[in-house]
Amino acid sequence: MAKTSAQGDSALKSGGELERRVAAHYQALGFRTKRNVNLGNHQIDLLAVKHVPGGAVMTLMVEVKHRSKSPIGINDVTPFINTARHLISPSYSPHSRDSRIGMVQTSGIA
Repeated sequence: MAKTSAQGDSALKSGGELERRVAAHYQALGFRTKRNVNLGNHQIDLLAVKHVPGGAVMTLMVEVKHRSKSPIGINDVTPFINTARHLISPSYSPHSRDSRIGMVQTSGIA
């Protein structure tokens, strides 16, 4: 029997369960994943890394949110956006590009 969306939502007992499901989807796409990674002063719910043809490395930061009663608001996403800016843009980060890459590499999955 197929689950309805309401049944699917009730099956998620915690944010951790949703994080595991999201990680499994990325793993099925060939990504290596690590949950609850500290980057800078923020914890990322999921870091996904995949080596792609040509030698490039694709790194994704994923913030997983599940709310059944209230919408996800700006206060939920602002810390994630600031962390992304910190890691990507030198104007938002006191760290060099190499040290920002090192923070991802030291997460143990790059």
